[in-house]
Amino acid sequence: RRRALWEPEGADVLDYLRSRGYSDDLIQRMDVGARPVSEAGVPAGLKLPGGPEYRLLVPFRSRGGRLVAVAGRRLDGGEPRYMYPPGMGRALLGQHVLRRDAVPVVVEGLMDAIVLEAAGVQGVVALGRAQASGGQIEVLRQYQRVVLALDADDAGRAGTERLVRALVRSGVKTYVAEWVGGAKD
Repeated sequence: RRRALWEPEGADVLDYLRSRGYSDDLIQRMDVGARPVSEAGVPAGLKLPGGPEYRLLVPFRSRGGRLVAVAGRRLDGGEPRYMYPPGMGRALLGQHVLRRDAVPVVVEGLMDAIVLEAAGVQGVVALGRAQASGGQIEVLRQYQRVVLALDADDAGRAGTERLVRALVRSGVKTYVAEWVGGAKD
């Protein structure tokens, strides 16, 4: 529902994105949308996550780019902030654009990946959490090299350590990006 983002029903989502410092040009390149007031236009078989409080919609796409599921983000400060579709344990947001010879750059946050891709950084995928699922690790083991750029907080460091161990054991050359200046993400 990218169109809803630019209509009055998406004003709160657009305001949220702008409040994070994203320009309209960048927002237009981001693969996000706003939950429509009416779900009549939602493709058959696609379930929107949670209830109406999950206003920002983040699409998960197949290798061919087909929409397969949608995650939602709350903007009201309530918890949980994100609601994920069931059965997405193997999915990495952004994996649909990775070529087999790519070097994935793994981040935690869905918005981190979306903004970096919209800004032109290629190969960014998101876990959606600090700890990768077993399915996500299996997907990452398909690549020869991986760059980990998880958040610099305690959860991100623990997730990085776990991923390094799992990927190196599988023979994947694993690099860790260092955050400078005390940046969390």
